[in-house]
Amino acid sequence: MRRRSMVVALLTVPLILPPWSGATTQEPAASPALTPVLAEFVGEVAIGRDALRAPAGVAVDAARTLYVIDAANNVVRIFAHDGTPIATWGERGTGPGQFAFSEGHTIWGDLALGSYGNLYVLDALNSRVQVITPDGTYVREWGGAGSAPGLFTDPKGIAIDRAGLIYIADGGNRRVQVFDDMGHVLATWGDPLLGVSRSMIQPTLPSTPEAPSGSPTG
Repeated sequence: MRRRSMVVALLTVPLILPPWSGATTQEPAASPALTPVLAEFVGEVAIGRDALRAPAGVAVDAARTLYVIDAANNVVRIFAHDGTPIATWGERGTGPGQFAFSEGHTIWGDLALGSYGNLYVLDALNSRVQVITPDGTYVREWGGAGSAPGLFTDPKGIAIDRAGLIYIADGGNRRVQVFDDMGHVLATWGDPLLGVSRSMIQPTLPSTPEAPSGSPTG
């Protein structure tokens, strides 16, 4: 692994005027605390000889394991924090555990970590979300191509908040859709000027998030 670091410091220098200048000096007024705007470069992860052809999304879990979408190869690759390869999941296809992140000149995909360390993969060109356990086991999926609530057209991104709600940027439909961890639609947000309305949907929800299971479910 290659490492380098860079620290940038701001230095305040008092202004000293010569006595013949005719100017007077004043004690500097106390300045408020400044919000840090500079950051230190931490390091790089050397992927190795089998380089990622087109990384399209990355997530990091509490153990500093990296999950990376290798879009051109239509797989999810897993690395230790120092760049050591751990596993590769998937292949191109439409079945469970298969992905479509690239087609022609189109390359897209995203992922996020949710409840119990499960990985929520935005399988963009298959217009769906797949849920994968930390050991690579397929759990379930939802979505499909279309414009109705719960369907996607050219989805662009996924994020999960602390409550476990899942937000999908549904690019082709010009809206954001909000789901619970089982894939039930909770809300859609759009721009009324574009003919996309905002709606709130109240499905029957489980009282607690689903615990990980050793057997896949649909």
